[in-house]
Amino acid sequence: MRAVGPTLVDWGVGGTLPDPKLTLNHLGATGWEVVTVNDNWGDAPNASAIAAAAARTGAFALAPAVPDAAALLDLAPGLYSVVNSDTANRTGVAMVELYDADEAAGGTQLVNISNRGFVGTGADVMNPRLSSSRARGCRAPSSCAAVGPALSAWD
Repeated sequence: MRAVGPTLVDWGVGGTLPDPKLTLNHLGATGWEVVTVNDNWGDAPNASAIAAAAARTGAFALAPAVPDAAALLDLAPGLYSVVNSDTANRTGVAMVELYDADEAAGGTQLVNISNRGFVGTGADVMNPRLSSSRARGCRAPSSCAAVGPALSAWD
């Protein structure tokens, strides 16, 4: 999963979200539960695995020092919500991307889901949702990132 803001500038996108924060929630038996939060993907303990997964799935590269957000993790079947916000409650254009990065799945289940839009504050944060389902309860590694500045190429 990726939440991209600053890198979108490289693609000519203006007004990008300065410092995306990615929060993945799962709907459990007692309500929504935070699965993971990332701010500045290059600081993540598995940053090299995140970069390798991006290259393997055909995602554009994120520079380690740029404050985009990303996470690489296995997801059990269920209902998930990805929240893209800014670390200082600023607004701007960002892109949320979801990739199926599972190398051992015996075939791709998900190629890519992405959402580009204006990220506000409070009730106006970007909040795309997805549902995950695999046969026999298999787990699927997913990569998520948030991108903002690079989106101007698609204006």
